[in-house]
Amino acid sequence: MVVQKLKSVLKWVAPYGIVELSRNIRRDYKYSNLYLKYKHPETLSVLGKNKILKDIHKNQRCFILGTGPSINKIDINKLKNEKCIFLSQFYLHENYLTINPSYHLFSGRAPHLNGKATHADWINFFNQIEDRVSTKTLLFMNYLDKKFIEDNGFFAKHNVHYFYFKKNLHNVFKSRIDAMQVIYGASGIPIMAIQIALYMGFKEIYLLGIDGCNDKATKASHFYDRQKSLVDELGEAPADVLSDFYKLGTELRAFLSLLDEFSLLRKFAENNGCNIYNATRGGVVEAFTRVDFDSLF
Repeated sequence: MVVQKLKSVLKWVAPYGIVELSRNIRRDYKYSNLYLKYKHPETLSVLGKNKILKDIHKNQRCFILGTGPSINKIDINKLKNEKCIFLSQFYLHENYLTINPSYHLFSGRAPHLNGKATHADWINFFNQIEDRVSTKTLLFMNYLDKKFIEDNGFFAKHNVHYFYFKKNLHNVFKSRIDAMQVIYGASGIPIMAIQIALYMGFKEIYLLGIDGCNDKATKASHFYDRQKSLVDELGEAPADVLSDFYKLGTELRAFLSLLDEFSLLRKFAENNGCNIYNATRGGVVEAFTRVDFDSLF
């Protein structure tokens, strides 16, 4: 109790920079190999499975596909023979199974526990993932969801790799991206996917459906109908966010953080011989060089 009160006092009287520095040092130590080796060796054991992914696609190219409305402006069948990392609920796309993606990443339940979704809602969502995603596709899951997944018997027939996103991304230049350890936290799932793609050794990374905004004509925030999703309807409707200054401020701060993280990873990738391009048609993400999707084939 005394220690907690002391921390609270120091938080308010110490300069902001000192507080942030202290917080970052504590966080990086808490998720360091040294700490986990003695406190949580089982975590390192699980992450150790990612060793086989290290540079598995060295000097190749990949496509990371988000669920932005711009996806409806391209022919994703062109990606049939490409290495792709699909994000979130991309399995709702009518051509998803014909592409038969190599990898599918989910940010998971853990980052959204403060939302409206109940335990039963998440059970239904993970059941849908299990039903829609082929067992030939490697599932990339958030390590924080591992207990929930195993307790409920999900993905027994799938090959699942867990990634632990917790370290401060601003320290990426001081270290490296090593998925056998805790890697860097993210303001959005594209940041998670880019880290994994870099770890797998891709030399060229193309982003698709990473719009960062709603479609101007339809006001849609995804390529699919919001009502077809088991979880979108449980979140805040866009109209509700726009009508609430606090919610709008939260969304704007998250978006600005995402743009900052895009810029950090672009510089990190370039320093390591990898180029990241934005092949999305439209949108507002300008952190990467724009390329025309059709020109890539």
